[in-house]
Amino acid sequence: MATKTRAALESDAVRILRGLRSLGEGDRERRTMLMRDLSETLVNLREHFLTKDGTPDWAGRAWAYRRLVRDLYGEAGIPPEDATPLQAASRYHIGNILRERLKPEELEDLGLGPGPRERVRAAHEERSNLLATLKGDGENPEVIRAFSVAFTLLERVSDEAVAELRGADRRAARTLLRKIAERAEQLRTL
Repeated sequence: MATKTRAALESDAVRILRGLRSLGEGDRERRTMLMRDLSETLVNLREHFLTKDGTPDWAGRAWAYRRLVRDLYGEAGIPPEDATPLQAASRYHIGNILRERLKPEELEDLGLGPGPRERVRAAHEERSNLLATLKGDGENPEVIRAFSVAFTLLERVSDEAVAELRGADRRAARTLLRKIAERAEQLRTL
């Protein structure tokens, strides 16, 4: 249950956003504290927006909630181009807050998978495993290293970068990917 009124939470959000707007680039610690405060406030605001089944809109999907957040940014004097990175940082903290507050079943019902912390841990573990593989300790570590390097290089190519390819570059990429897939399949079946 929300402990503050919606109006009080809105006022808090605007005050925090104005504080963020006034910070210099070098004040990272203060920025992080304010981002956490903003995120906590936005999660508390979500309690005032209900889903069709009468439960709080923890996922923040309600149009009215989203419009309110956009209006709060505007009221605080945050230009739209500055709002996007602030909202991304806030989503990180909101995800962590929701995972602290809600039960795993509630998170699953909302369609919320692993949180930011869990994703960072998983990525770190994957990198550690990859580095261990790259060191190679079998009979033929060069082969394992080659596969690891090929995989790592392909992982670094974003879906967006490939989707943006046009013309000859797109055709060349498709040809190369087909050849890579064919060679990988050939080696996999040995």
